[in-house]
Amino acid sequence: MKALKEFWQKQNTLERKLFWSTLAVVIIVAILSAIFTIYENMNSAASIGSVGCALVCIIVAVFAYKSSFYSQCYLVMCLVLGGCILPLLFLFCGGFTGGLPLYFVASLMLIAYTEKSAYKVIAFVVTMVLQLTAVGLSWVHPEWVLSELGRDDSYLDMVVSLLFSGFAVFSISTLTVSAYAHERAKNAKLLARMDYLSSRDSLTEVYNRRHMSSFLANVVWHRRNDFYLLMLNIDNLKRVNETFGHAFGDQVIMSVAHLLDSSADLSSNECVGRYDGDTFVYVIEASSEVEAYAKADKIRKSVIQTRWEDFPHIQVTVSGGFAFCGNRSFRDYRQMLAKVEELMRVAKSQGKNQLRSMVEN
Repeated sequence: MKALKEFWQKQNTLERKLFWSTLAVVIIVAILSAIFTIYENMNSAASIGSVGCALVCIIVAVFAYKSSFYSQCYLVMCLVLGGCILPLLFLFCGGFTGGLPLYFVASLMLIAYTEKSAYKVIAFVVTMVLQLTAVGLSWVHPEWVLSELGRDDSYLDMVVSLLFSGFAVFSISTLTVSAYAHERAKNAKLLARMDYLSSRDSLTEVYNRRHMSSFLANVVWHRRNDFYLLMLNIDNLKRVNETFGHAFGDQVIMSVAHLLDSSADLSSNECVGRYDGDTFVYVIEASSEVEAYAKADKIRKSVIQTRWEDFPHIQVTVSGGFAFCGNRSFRDYRQMLAKVEELMRVAKSQGKNQLRSMVEN
């Protein structure tokens, strides 16, 4: 069981899962049919045909496992079973007095799970034609139908065929739905991850510049009286990288990003993003400029107090520009960004470790 479970987990596509589950169900049904026909001492052709179905599936399974041609192998299996073995069994095992027509329906259902639509239609038409040919021959040449069953045997064969074909249809459909649901959940998770990565900075996992620009244009600019914009730059990061290495420099960047992100109010429309290598943008939602500025300056002070295990004596500072988004001098969000960047550069040129606002300038 452990080996089977490991094998199943390796089938990482919907196509493979459908192939192996269908093959397993068909083999089980074929073996059960063979056992039933032998037990009831029915026509030997029925037993041979049932065993033949199982052997065909096993051969297809081996070839598919070695070649990985799952779609082709599945199609061959459907054609051999539905278009060859079952029509012959229909003639050899009583025609309409037996339960083979139920297997006809089940075999046509199997073709529906073929991946490529063009081949699916061809296989369906070919199988249907061959099965109808067998039915037509039984009508035109009733003497060709061997071992017509009596009333009791016919009833028993119909019941057993209904049980086996019903089990096959139910099992394959259930496994298909389960595999599809699993695949859909996996794809949804992958898409969610891709969507997350497309809007996030790979190092810090805060929002990237593209997302921030979209957020400023589509959210902030339409409600700009509610927002304040802070742009922070890490002071002397180049010197930190040269002295202590880029790995520590990345650690500093991530720490500042984490401070900003943890300061953002998730219940509001606040947003933090990495604007450039060591520059961050923080959209603050506040009821007054005093409140927003106090929050921004608290972040600046928190950066000063941050300590690192490998270099406990290192003190890092940030400089920033701060502006009210609702200022009427801004024609668009780009001008607003340009202004806070200008204020940030003023803060760095005037001693660093400070915030500069439009009021102060």
